[in-house]
Amino acid sequence: MKGYFVPDTHLRKTKGYDVLENLYTRNPIVFSSAQELTHSLFNLRRDEHFSIVCSSQEWRQFLFELFIAYNPPEGLYGQSFDLSHFLEGVLQSLLMFGKAFFKIDYSEQQGSQTGSAWTVQRIRWLAVETMKPIYHKDRINNFVQQYSTKHEEKALRGARTEFMPHEIFFVEWSFDENRTKGVSPLVNLIPNGKMHIKFLQFLERRAYAIANPQDQSYTVERARYTSLEKTKRVNEISE
Repeated sequence: MKGYFVPDTHLRKTKGYDVLENLYTRNPIVFSSAQELTHSLFNLRRDEHFSIVCSSQEWRQFLFELFIAYNPPEGLYGQSFDLSHFLEGVLQSLLMFGKAFFKIDYSEQQGSQTGSAWTVQRIRWLAVETMKPIYHKDRINNFVQQYSTKHEEKALRGARTEFMPHEIFFVEWSFDENRTKGVSPLVNLIPNGKMHIKFLQFLERRAYAIANPQDQSYTVERARYTSLEKTKRVNEISE
């Protein structure tokens, strides 16, 4: 199989994706907002979210069973159970990193009605920090997966893989009249996210100071006598 799903810690830090990931996973406001948006992508009251439009009844049934059926082929969407859960994962990646890459594995199968045909066997997640689309005259010419020479796994150090456009399912954040195309919407929240985390840490130290009056260390004393109202006001602005 072409392509690797293994993350690259060095590249993630170099490209700043670790900051975005921490903001998503550790900031309660950002996390709950992203979760609410992701889970509202599909209406749970609806039984069907997708339909296949195709002139051929045989191919329509074939595509329906492959992508939309309640029990798609095992492992088709990796860890996602079905198409809706897969697309929720894509949106989560867009909110966190501004883009998402998945490798499409094809296989040739023999159908009873359609005959021999190439079909999608598996859609595999690829580490976003390792992937890059290569453009030629505003069109994607190919994709490249490049690992750093400092990767933990020796076999992956400097590994490079090229893909044709049809081999990759690629989505990127493209709102705000394309001014932020491919840029995570969390980028603008980083300064406020840091302020909010500092406030939570302050509350933790202040609670410790109240519970431990005998502790007169500088950090505890500062938390004990810092104005709670002023600190809360700063946090309200960051929220």
